[in-house]
Amino acid sequence: MVKYVLISICAVIALLGLSELLHIIKMRFSAPLEKAFTCCVLFLTDDMPERQIAYAAEQRMWLGNAYADKIIAVDNELSEENKNRCRIYAKENDVILCGFDELSVYLKGA
Repeated sequence: MVKYVLISICAVIALLGLSELLHIIKMRFSAPLEKAFTCCVLFLTDDMPERQIAYAAEQRMWLGNAYADKIIAVDNELSEENKNRCRIYAKENDVILCGFDELSVYLKGA
């Protein structure tokens, strides 16, 4: 009985892998060199905003441009202490820190 359950689980996993492979092949033929430019926009809150920036930068470090080409952190009325810490984190992690009114400028530049 256990043997048949394990065989069924392996068959399901193999079929999922095969369908993913077929999807990748289909995408290569339908759009071989096209890639969209992506931005990750973070709306920072006063509850540890530097951790929000660090998390997004870490995701980009591990996933590369598949995560985002550019990360924009929006200063959503943060306290002055948090703004200063966010500026440091943003500069270290190549993240754009801007105000809500400047967001459209950075998105148009994308």
